[in-house]
Amino acid sequence: MSFDDPLASLGAIVDDVSPSAPYIIMVAVDGSECADRALRHAVELAARMQRSTDRTPTPRTTTTTTTTTQQPTSRAAVAGAAHTGVMLVIIHATALNPPQPLPFLDNIDRAYNIEAEDKAKRVLEKYKRALAPLNDKIAYFYHERHGDDVDLILESMVNEQRPDMLIMGTRALSGFKRFALGSVSEHAVHHLNIPVCIVK
Repeated sequence: MSFDDPLASLGAIVDDVSPSAPYIIMVAVDGSECADRALRHAVELAARMQRSTDRTPTPRTTTTTTTTTQQPTSRAAVAGAAHTGVMLVIIHATALNPPQPLPFLDNIDRAYNIEAEDKAKRVLEKYKRALAPLNDKIAYFYHERHGDDVDLILESMVNEQRPDMLIMGTRALSGFKRFALGSVSEHAVHHLNIPVCIVK
């Protein structure tokens, strides 16, 4: 998608969109209240869009856990699962510290990584419970991604899956970018080449 001339060839956009292609909404979550509001907004938007298409959705619920070196579910796979209507792609990224050469520092980072992974599991369970009522209504994928940098994880997911828009919160529980996904909202606005909706 190019924004060099947003008004160029508007008619071609309508012609190029396949009637069977779902509208893919990616939502970045981290367990914070702000991220929860972002997910709620995404579900409300998806429900309105699904209703406006006057189609029966083909629900598909999948949870995957990958690292930044693994290939996530592609847009083609997501589209094939959804077939019609709207698709939610929910991403929870956890930044883990890389191994350190000094044993003392490495032990500290290992302890942090264990705590971060435990938190990620709790966040996953929280959203699995919250998303359960959608199973027969709106199709969605939930991705748990681990890597060194949350910015890069999110950017990689957007580039690989090419969602139609991204929804995320303004601020997370932690003020440190490496600890929480919601704190990268400014980076997303300035670096991602898709519409970004920031929920307060």
